[in-house]
Amino acid sequence: MKIIGIALIIVIMLSVNVLACKSTLITDSIVEGELKTYTVEDKNYEVILTYTDSDEAKFRVNGEVANKLKVGEIFSFSDNIELEVLDVTYQSYAGGVHSATFELRKIVPPAKKAPATIPEIIESVKSTLLSEMSETYALGEKKYSITPLSLSSDSVEFKVNTVLTGSMHEGESYLVTKDIEIAVIDIACIDYVNEIHSVEFELRKIVIPTLEPPKPIEVVELIEEKNIEENTKKIIQKRNSQPENVVDEDIPLPQPESSVKVIYVENITVNNTNAEIVVEDSFFKKFISKLKSWFS
Repeated sequence: MKIIGIALIIVIMLSVNVLACKSTLITDSIVEGELKTYTVEDKNYEVILTYTDSDEAKFRVNGEVANKLKVGEIFSFSDNIELEVLDVTYQSYAGGVHSATFELRKIVPPAKKAPATIPEIIESVKSTLLSEMSETYALGEKKYSITPLSLSSDSVEFKVNTVLTGSMHEGESYLVTKDIEIAVIDIACIDYVNEIHSVEFELRKIVIPTLEPPKPIEVVELIEEKNIEENTKKIIQKRNSQPENVVDEDIPLPQPESSVKVIYVENITVNNTNAEIVVEDSFFKKFISKLKSWFS
């Protein structure tokens, strides 16, 4: 009977080593040199603990080697998977245990929030699902398979076809494609003993209104200093040629500036040629008014 009992224990231990756990998050312990296989979202990962010392552990996942990690440190592998060391056991005497406890999880991008502009809902469907329960819904001519993952008392992660939404809370939405979004309406606990939760959600087909970009501000530059001087001389000559009965006030000539703020624009005609004059304040308005009277 003792021999049978020992054999039974060996069989159980071997079975544990080859058992593949299907989840988005794995927590397990492994001894140095041991290989275990886990399934995370339908993909297998071979995990080997290759090294341990008093406070560090080193892992290899699907052939990719991580750095030495202390407790609490995380290594991200190239296949959107990361490993965190939770505990290291190192007994330095002969035959002592060299092991580590770790967490293997899928790297999920943060949830994309709904656009700032309020989308117009063209079509939608509401439903309620339990964790890991999958259903297919049709919007227009397309179908969408929805599975709630990592459903807890206050958050949920959805898988919509092949897209992962990241963690979402009540009232939040995620833009799955440019015209499809999923929104969390309510998360409820339906079995407190077994901690079973449900999520009510809405899958929407939307149109995001486009905002017209602001019109560019036109920058108007003054005539070069040389041209201002020449044109001013012509204006003086024209004024001096006016009949004596024309009452005129002495108007100081405008001083050229490198740049001005555009406040006032006036069109005048000089020698049958239209010209646009840019002025800055009331003084220049008065000056332009005089120019128009001279050439009218």
